[in-house]
Amino acid sequence: MRPILARVGRPLGVPDFVGVAFGCLLLALAIFSVRYIPTHDGPNHLAGCVLRERLSDPTSFLHAYLQVGSPLSSAGFSIVCGPLVSAFGWQSGFSLTLYLLSLSFALGYMYLSSGVAARSPSGFLGFAFALPWAFYMGFFEFFMASAMSLAILGALVRKPRLSLWTSSLFGAAFLLASYVHLFAGAYAVTMAALLVLLRSWSSERLRGLGWIAIMGLPTAILGLVFVWSFDRFAGVGADLQGKVEWHSVTQRLIDLSETFLGGDPVRAMIATVLCVACALTGLVYVLVGRRCRFPPLRVEQTWVVLLSGGALLLFLLSPFDLPKWSYFSPRLLLVPLGLAPVAFPDALLDRGVVKKLVKGLVMTFAGYSLTWSYAYHRALSPTVAEVLSGLEADIRRDGPRLPLIYEDVDDSRIAHAEPLVMMGHLYLFDQGGVDPYLWADEPKVDPILFKSPSAQMFPPFPPRFARSTLGCPPPCPPRHVQYELLAYSGRNYQDVILFTGDPELRDVFRRRGYEPVFEHGRLSILEPRLCRIGVRLIHSAPSALGLAPLLIELGRVGVPTPSLQHETPPHLEIPAGGLTLWLAAPDCGSLRLSVTSKDTSDSMCREALSGEIRLEARPSLPSVAACTLQVTGGRPEE
Repeated sequence: MRPILARVGRPLGVPDFVGVAFGCLLLALAIFSVRYIPTHDGPNHLAGCVLRERLSDPTSFLHAYLQVGSPLSSAGFSIVCGPLVSAFGWQSGFSLTLYLLSLSFALGYMYLSSGVAARSPSGFLGFAFALPWAFYMGFFEFFMASAMSLAILGALVRKPRLSLWTSSLFGAAFLLASYVHLFAGAYAVTMAALLVLLRSWSSERLRGLGWIAIMGLPTAILGLVFVWSFDRFAGVGADLQGKVEWHSVTQRLIDLSETFLGGDPVRAMIATVLCVACALTGLVYVLVGRRCRFPPLRVEQTWVVLLSGGALLLFLLSPFDLPKWSYFSPRLLLVPLGLAPVAFPDALLDRGVVKKLVKGLVMTFAGYSLTWSYAYHRALSPTVAEVLSGLEADIRRDGPRLPLIYEDVDDSRIAHAEPLVMMGHLYLFDQGGVDPYLWADEPKVDPILFKSPSAQMFPPFPPRFARSTLGCPPPCPPRHVQYELLAYSGRNYQDVILFTGDPELRDVFRRRGYEPVFEHGRLSILEPRLCRIGVRLIHSAPSALGLAPLLIELGRVGVPTPSLQHETPPHLEIPAGGLTLWLAAPDCGSLRLSVTSKDTSDSMCREALSGEIRLEARPSLPSVAACTLQVTGGRPEE
């Protein structure tokens, strides 16, 4: 124990313990002061956690739609979240899970920091980085694996000499991190390999390569299995982006500020400038320090300098997005660039007063960062409460539901994040039901899986991010047509969970026969109602109408796709007083009706203008349209 204690340095003093306790308290205040913290992808991870637990009930209706998955990676969040949700309910369990993840990141950073530089004042930056951009984007698996990587690397820097046993233990630890998130785990293995190489460069190079192989082999095998299974288990998410996205140098610098720590410009810029400046200072020190006769950096500090500088360069040269992997390059920054201040040369902080001043500034920034997160959560809280206002409604569902979140937070405090866009999932937990937008279609990474592709299991539904196309130019349909299509999509669902501030969109649903079962502010939970439509076929004398059957089509005015098609049998007998065919229409409101011959597609109704009859339908009042039949070509039937 003495060599380890000597390497770590003196134990934490009272001010440091107070600082850690205060950081834990501020972090708890930021997370537990609100009912729910909205994040971009968070509801998908939470749904995988909660619904996986619900599948343990053999009588649950969910078994008709979902099954428990066996993912190769991206599975750690549901493992931690599941027991907490079972014990405390999904809302408290989710908050506890987020607190444990963020606290683990902060303490893991401090642990690694003290191993690299025992008396570095930068350890408290772990609390400043505890709620970063990746957290608010809902990259919980990546964030969790990054926190684990900090702890594993912190243990590795405390082991200057490795053995077969310790290398195997580190290999198992990195494999566990890779199971949580493959990229983060593999990235950590690469960092560990660089440290071992630097330590063994002069005297034990071959042995060091052997330890690297032992540590990295389990993760490499998992990665190969993951890649090999890609074609066998191709996902069915049609709305995932599929292109490489490159940004200009100027945009890259903006991306650096927005996607490292993120938040308001003050928080984002301080963190970015601090870490980049420390990385560049360390690189310059490594290059010119010997010439200037500066005290050399320790191996661990050199390791951090190379990590942070390499990550910064790799970020600037890599694409922002990869096919089916949005926000690739921002994930290169969180751990290695965030560690840059830890390796700041001791010679530049030689005086105790300077070091105490720097530590005070670091702790002040950590407090500011967490205070900003607290204020951000509180500012979002009224909107979140409005979105979740229907959770207590006495609604029970056991089938498909369609959440349409067509309103979002109107700010850019977290770049690229739409914190409300997936919150419709939350209505499945207490009220039941299942929706087609769940992340349940990729066997390699999803903890729950649809039993069939979602397009086969659910009625037609809009793309996951259809809201982004509302203002797009032609050939996109006009906005009012898209609204009509949204209302049509919901007809075959048990209900529609609609959140919008646009009265036009709400009016479309009301005109189309939806009845609200709950309304509050911009939130409406709507049930579709069928309209009864009668088509009265009139003939001058009792007769059989030719050989060809009639094709009756019902649709919405202004929308070319029919919502209902009905084919009459051939030789249809029509009495002198006419024949009324009753149809259960999936549409209400302003409708168009056409009756054509199946053989010729010519209009058969004398009343039709431009081949259509207009009518108004209401759920409470059947609507009947008269069609006086005429022969093909427009001549009245003799």
